[in-house]
Amino acid sequence: MEQWILWALVAVGIGLLGLSFRVFSPREVWLSCLLNAYAASFFGSIVAGTGLLEYPVRFFASYTNNSVIFEYLLYPVVSVYVYATSRRARWPARRRNARGMRRC
Repeated sequence: MEQWILWALVAVGIGLLGLSFRVFSPREVWLSCLLNAYAASFFGSIVAGTGLLEYPVRFFASYTNNSVIFEYLLYPVVSVYVYATSRRARWPARRRNARGMRRC
């Protein structure tokens, strides 16, 4: 059952990654994905190596202590969408609306 869930997460991650290339700039998608995957693998290996975090089911369990699905696919894809939504947000306008001064 757990392997089935992992394969479903792989399918969702690849689907969202393909969709992100169609919606956002490919340069920004590549940059965000690769930098976040690099940082996640670096910090993930430190955390998993010290025993602070243990993944119960993972691909390539005999080769690494890290979760390949999370660190190289799911976390970078989610970070692309977080980056894209925060880039489009207009913070001064939201701050002005929060104070009660609305645009007409």
